[in-house]
Amino acid sequence: AYLKSNLPIEERVADLLDQMSLEEKARQLEVIPVQSELPDLTPGTIPSGAGALSLRAKRQSRGIQDWVMKQSRLGIPPLVLNIASPENDDALALINFSATWDVELTRQAASMAARQQRAIGINADVLPLLSFTGNSQSVPVEQTFSENAFLIGRMGLAYAQGLQGDPAHPEHSVAAFPAYFATYGASEAQVQFLQIGERELRMNLLKPFETIFNEGNTLGVITASDEIDGLPTVTNAQLIKNILRSDLHFKGTVLAGPGSIRDLSEKLHAAASPADAICLALNAGVDMQWSGYKGETPANAIIKCVQAGAVSMETLNRAVFNVLRMK
Repeated sequence: AYLKSNLPIEERVADLLDQMSLEEKARQLEVIPVQSELPDLTPGTIPSGAGALSLRAKRQSRGIQDWVMKQSRLGIPPLVLNIASPENDDALALINFSATWDVELTRQAASMAARQQRAIGINADVLPLLSFTGNSQSVPVEQTFSENAFLIGRMGLAYAQGLQGDPAHPEHSVAAFPAYFATYGASEAQVQFLQIGERELRMNLLKPFETIFNEGNTLGVITASDEIDGLPTVTNAQLIKNILRSDLHFKGTVLAGPGSIRDLSEKLHAAASPADAICLALNAGVDMQWSGYKGETPANAIIKCVQAGAVSMETLNRAVFNVLRMK
């Protein structure tokens, strides 16, 4: 039933989920960075059924994606993520769009970027960045829209709508992952710890995200690699489950920021091991995680945690459902 495009998405995802093994489910929650310019596409080099790929060889995205999909027993395609670098590309310098005060122009520019990405096989973009101009030395001005929450929200919404299309189309739409939820750039340079009251958080830093989620129906969001009052974002269930999901009505996929879960065990010592960190984040509401841990992969850690009862099957199915629905 999941292959029948005329059925409702929720029904197709539920049918696919019922057919997946524990390992196949865990693989869907893993982002695999592929650093080689010429990846060796032989069995075992890229895990079968990988949830998402971040490729250095972007022009080979379509071929690699097709290869991974064929290796999957159920034919599930991976996401291919684009991690943009606005500081290296004037066309992606977000402050330029806000300087025009032209939301339609911003939407058209993002739509053109989406068409270019889909032409080579990329189907998800970690944009727009929703940090505030001047809040921190750690975020270059060109990577921001404005110092005003309202303007950031309107320009960010236009950019996200341009990426995803209205309506979405497989040839010229990519999933938008607004970054980085929720306090990226609010702390001082090189300092991840932030002390902020919930009133300031809701009235200022969360406003651009609220606009994009409520009006733009974005398919994803990527978390920040920081802490609020000592609690890392990726383990903050109040922030992810209650504020993001319930209050802001976000229905898409939550992707942890690169390195943010690894830091739980290696830098912050908030987890005893990489496996503990991976499962803490999953229980807090994170859906997808990056690989790159010493001696551990997110998929293997998730399998162990489910088998040990540290992560419930309901929690695992929730995360996998969110990823498959987006795809």
